[in-house]
Amino acid sequence: MENTGNDSNLGKDIGDQAEDPPPYIAGGSGSSAEKGSNVVKRFSEEAREALRDKGFVIYELNGESIEDQVKAGRQFWSDNHFGFDSLPSRSSEVAINPNQLFLPHAKQGELAYQEKLLEVFNDQASNRIAGVEAVVGSAPDYTSLAFAHLDATTKKGEPDYLFGENYGCLFTRTSTPNKYDDRLLVHVGNFTPQYGGLRVVDDWYKKHGYQGISLAPLFVPV
Repeated sequence: MENTGNDSNLGKDIGDQAEDPPPYIAGGSGSSAEKGSNVVKRFSEEAREALRDKGFVIYELNGESIEDQVKAGRQFWSDNHFGFDSLPSRSSEVAINPNQLFLPHAKQGELAYQEKLLEVFNDQASNRIAGVEAVVGSAPDYTSLAFAHLDATTKKGEPDYLFGENYGCLFTRTSTPNKYDDRLLVHVGNFTPQYGGLRVVDDWYKKHGYQGISLAPLFVPV
């Protein structure tokens, strides 16, 4: 069943604890970012508290690429990612609300419409948290996030596949273009392990709305 945002228990269980836990780190000790000198951008303590009060969970992305994830044995539907597999994720904390993963009304919209919805969302006072902005992530941002979320929820005994059955098996648009045709964007979603794992698709047009596509904004420090 598609996640509607009405049940806040999952976000509260992970994010709201007696002591403020460190963000879950995507990739562990084997990622390419930890071998370099990337500095992770972090939320202020005020922003972190405000996010968790709203049911968000915070993860740390550290420059891991899809190539890193494949080498680590992560489950993808296909290992052919058409030239963007070495693109690193951002080095930043990111926040999502698992109970409202997708932007309202963004399903089936073309990219320009979804970007306008995101702009309006960021402008609405009720959505503002000082020092935080909602953005469209890159393909490795979303793959890193999906695996970090799975690791964190599995450790709690409740494995949750982001973009899987609990989320309507939807895809999110990303900011990553097709290497050979910039009319196309990469999409990440439909994380169903019984059918091969997380899907990364790069042949859907920006100007077309599709039944299974929405937009899952990442909340990042600014």
